[in-house]
Amino acid sequence: MNVKLPLAFLIFSSVFAIACSQTDANTQKPGNSNLSQSTAANSAVPTPASANTDVVPQAPANSNAPAQMPANANAAQNVPTATIRARNVTATAGREVTLELDLDSNDDVTVMVFSLEFDPAVFTYVSSKISPGTPKSAVLTVNAEQTAAGRLGAMLDSAEAFAAGRKPVMTVTFRVAADAPVRDHQIIFSSKPARQSVSTIKTQLVNTTFEPATVRVVAGR
Repeated sequence: MNVKLPLAFLIFSSVFAIACSQTDANTQKPGNSNLSQSTAANSAVPTPASANTDVVPQAPANSNAPAQMPANANAAQNVPTATIRARNVTATAGREVTLELDLDSNDDVTVMVFSLEFDPAVFTYVSSKISPGTPKSAVLTVNAEQTAAGRLGAMLDSAEAFAAGRKPVMTVTFRVAADAPVRDHQIIFSSKPARQSVSTIKTQLVNTTFEPATVRVVAGR
């Protein structure tokens, strides 16, 4: 009886030591080993994006969340735009009438080129001038060589910008014929003799809308 107990104890100790050595082998972390750890079969491995590639996040297939737009999607919103508008006015047959032109822009404009067309049987060109409040460096150049045919060219340019927003920029004065028909007449924008062109202080072309004027001629007194 005294012999069997130590022998059983030795057998049990040996089995326990072997089991512990196997457990340590399975739980050991690699140190500087060159062996790479394997990836589980069902795990998702993200694909790295290249350094110069713009990755656009997408919404999941069944998600109601909108996909994010790339950064340059709003680039079109930064395009400079402007409106050059001739104000409607009432004129008296046989007298002079002054037409006012406004610039309305979302950027700083330095150059405006355009032409006005009118009926030479109704309107005779008299003069043009820059409106008060424009930059001190603004210069108005007029091409009046075709006014007998009803066309006037104009260029407004300045070293300082016409600031963004709406403001008057120039006036044009006509004499209305004494026998002018008593009704509405149009004075429109065109590209003859001066081709339409508007640009910013950074020399960027401006997408510009030109709005014509209606001149209502009434009978003289």
